[in-house]
Amino acid sequence: MDHSGAASRSHDVPIDPPYQDGDVVRRQYFAATAGNTGIDVAVDQNGVAHIATMLGTVLEHIAVHPDGRRTQEMIDKDGGTRPRIAVDANGAVHVAYVAMDELSLRYAVNADGTWEGETVEVFPRGDVYFGMTVTAGGQPHLIYAWEDSTSDVHYATKSGGSWSIDTIIPSDGKWRAGYSLALGPDGTLHELHSEPDAVSHLWNDASGWHQEVVTYQELFYGTSLAVDAEGYLHGTYALYGSSSLVYVTNKSGTWDEIVVDWCGGEADGDNARLMLDSAGGVHIVYGDTSWNGVRYATNRNGPWEISKFYPPRAFDGLFISAAMGPGDAIHIADYYEDRDGLYYLTNASGEWEKRLLAGGLQFGASKPMADDAGNLHALLVRSHTYELYYGRSDGDTWTIEDLGLPAGGWMEKVLAVGHEGTIHAVFRTADNASVIYAAKASVNGNWDLETLDTGEFESGSLTIVINSLAEPRVAYRKELPEDHIIDAEKVGETWEYDMIDPPAKVGDLILDENENPLIVARQLNYPESDAMFFFHRENGTWTSEIIENSSNSYSQRTTLALGPDGEARVVILDYHDRQYSLYSRPFAGPWESVFSFDWGYYSVDENTLGVDQAGNNHVLYFGDNVTADDRGLVYATDSTGTWDLYDLDIGAVASSALINESVPDFVSAAYTRSKFDGWAIATVAFTNVSASTP
Repeated sequence: MDHSGAASRSHDVPIDPPYQDGDVVRRQYFAATAGNTGIDVAVDQNGVAHIATMLGTVLEHIAVHPDGRRTQEMIDKDGGTRPRIAVDANGAVHVAYVAMDELSLRYAVNADGTWEGETVEVFPRGDVYFGMTVTAGGQPHLIYAWEDSTSDVHYATKSGGSWSIDTIIPSDGKWRAGYSLALGPDGTLHELHSEPDAVSHLWNDASGWHQEVVTYQELFYGTSLAVDAEGYLHGTYALYGSSSLVYVTNKSGTWDEIVVDWCGGEADGDNARLMLDSAGGVHIVYGDTSWNGVRYATNRNGPWEISKFYPPRAFDGLFISAAMGPGDAIHIADYYEDRDGLYYLTNASGEWEKRLLAGGLQFGASKPMADDAGNLHALLVRSHTYELYYGRSDGDTWTIEDLGLPAGGWMEKVLAVGHEGTIHAVFRTADNASVIYAAKASVNGNWDLETLDTGEFESGSLTIVINSLAEPRVAYRKELPEDHIIDAEKVGETWEYDMIDPPAKVGDLILDENENPLIVARQLNYPESDAMFFFHRENGTWTSEIIENSSNSYSQRTTLALGPDGEARVVILDYHDRQYSLYSRPFAGPWESVFSFDWGYYSVDENTLGVDQAGNNHVLYFGDNVTADDRGLVYATDSTGTWDLYDLDIGAVASSALINESVPDFVSAAYTRSKFDGWAIATVAFTNVSASTP
């Protein structure tokens, strides 16, 4: 099973600027699922794709640059559904969206470099359907109505700093939805929307607003509209029940309809986007809700050509948007539910490229690491497919790299960072039959992989450390053919193996000041109750000590750290007393419990310990929150002389946190979190309380 020289594929995922959130100085989500909220994309004159969508519970603006960079910023901390986005000729980004309470239509723009939001109109009841476009000069136009048959259809535009709102269709007993707006070359505003039995076209001129029926059809979903350079209209919509995506145009002088595609299930017109290229060719990106894939249709060469981007997926809730950019390049944003992720596709390079922008990645059992410069490194795994990724963050930019391994087999995984940029990883295959070691000489190098061991291995029992010669040392529990802790050290090009008794479950491995290995491990029922062991190797000989012997001592990810005087410290979770206990051991001295604090009922079996140069302890754990009746990520420190506890992220219940206490005046953390809206990966930096209170 040798993947030596496997090529890596990378792309940049920057996050700029950071934003404040309560006591946290910076919380940066580089991956989060978008939820059932909709998505929209627009492209500026420089080929930058601008995406508006929900990440977690926040409405975000993501800009994907032609060189692969990605910037991400918050539009509304309270979130917003079904956003519509547009970019004016000056590069300002405009977003309209429905407030999360579904009782108001909101609008935000970043014309001055920061997002400024306001409410356009508050509604008496129900949800809101709307469409938006902006002029080249940045004037927004919106047409909207709330979701029932008693609603008027309103037109709103902003000029001179104030909104003007008019009723263009008084309530007539019909509900209307799927509003799509486009400006003609003469400045005429055109709109296409759906009614119970028709598609209707609205437009305005010097004499006011006008309406015509495009076609009488059965109930269908949303519409998409574009106007060509000669002022002719091109639209699309999907028929309900017949699985048909329909294209309409008035280029002949009357409205003509063409069935573009029968999708086999339901064509998803609400997510369809119609675009025109520079030669007048029509391009439609749309979804098939039964196949759950993205389809693309174009008549640029005459006959309609249909393409599919993905194989069938088993996930519901497909959201799609698309826009045409410079050079007739198509930019697509699409999102799958069930924690799968937000994707970006473009053919700007001449070939279709697909990137995972958010969601679908998690640390799992991999503890992130920090290098001497404070950069964060982590191994990540894709939900559902278990593809393995490597992530690196310098605080502002996440770079995500696909290791190029087959999907479906990479489970437990850990990572270490060596000197001069060397990256080392070890992971266990899903069948528990192999342990794989991976390394690359620099962050820009290729991964070299080799099989470290075969047999049968204990889950949750794998760790790695790097010595000053950039040589890896790995500790893991091997159950078959013989049950032991294995200490594997690479010397030159050869792995040397040692067995350690008793065969406990490895929690953490570090090196002391003399580069002797230290291991903390838990042994079940030893001899009659669980015991937490400390293993120390010196002069080639392993010795063992019991830190705590209790039927309730347990921690799946127990963390070791060294104090400034070389003493070992470890945090242990005690199920019986519902406490975390911090144990300290002076060099060659007895173990001693120096502090215990409650973790509450809902804690996950993870904790992280760091010790700064002054000897202060820093602990991250997941448990009941300090100031709220909830659970999440908690930070504990004794840097003020007493133990202080702080809430970092209420609602965070996932595992594998990192404390990086090497950054001056700051303690930073990287962790995964899981809520109803799916997986996210976040980095947090908060002021070290030894310098100032967070």
